[in-house]
Amino acid sequence: MNLSDYWVGDLVIIISKNLRGRFEGIDQDGMAKVRTTDLLLRIPENDLQPYEEPVEQVEVKLVEDEGRASFSPLKPIESIQHVIDLHYEKLAPERMNNPHPHIIEFQLEKCKEYIEAAIQKKFPFIRIIHGRGQGKLKAAVEALLKNYPEVNLVASTPDLGALEIWMR
Repeated sequence: MNLSDYWVGDLVIIISKNLRGRFEGIDQDGMAKVRTTDLLLRIPENDLQPYEEPVEQVEVKLVEDEGRASFSPLKPIESIQHVIDLHYEKLAPERMNNPHPHIIEFQLEKCKEYIEAAIQKKFPFIRIIHGRGQGKLKAAVEALLKNYPEVNLVASTPDLGALEIWMR
């Protein structure tokens, strides 16, 4: 894998040291900058490999307001990962022929559930894919994130189709 294929925040293993860390970019000499628990190391490209943490199962229970017509999902969220894709066809593929009447509300509700589950699991980093449309969903997600004091830093991905969030 080339260093240019890594994203800032990606988990990596330093093969020669059998250490895990987070990719923090490429320095002026073309070496990878990798943050371990207490060190920032310069590592050659051939000494890195991607790493994914095992996915833990978590049960998410939905609470619906009785006073408004709401959408109940056809299947519950069974596990949570460090990434959620808010595209409607990803969230509710079985509902494409009968979509929710207020899709953005549905997307934001799913986003809120995801953020709260990630906070509960103490994830240090999450990514929310909102897409590159007119920017309405991105703006709504950014406004939603302001309600969580656990959010430390929010940055757009280079393709502007997602937000990367670092937690406190």
